[in-house]
Amino acid sequence: MQSENFGECICGMPKAEHSEAALCAGSRKQTGYTKLDSAELRKRMEKKDKAKCERYRVNMQATNFGECICGLPKAEHTEEALAGFKESSAKPRDEEELRKRMTAKETVDCDEFVLDMDPQA
Repeated sequence: MQSENFGECICGMPKAEHSEAALCAGSRKQTGYTKLDSAELRKRMEKKDKAKCERYRVNMQATNFGECICGLPKAEHTEEALAGFKESSAKPRDEEELRKRMTAKETVDCDEFVLDMDPQA
């Protein structure tokens, strides 16, 4: 269970590169495992630890979708951290103010516009 690639043998080679005899010998050694029912398996796989992040905040530059700025996914945050995310701190704006801000153009600090007629420009 320590290999870098899924299905890799402890020798470091993939399963496809092993002989039939090696595959049979390996399956004989792997006895002693007990089959678990679905409920027991889910119980073992359930992650109980949550992120120590106080407030979930989306990292807009993260490679993974929905990742918090702490580096953990949204699913690993507590209910309290997610509650802080749902309560938006942004003030609602009216449409006119928003339109004015979106269509505003930056202007340069120039007293008079004079067209540059130089052909090299």
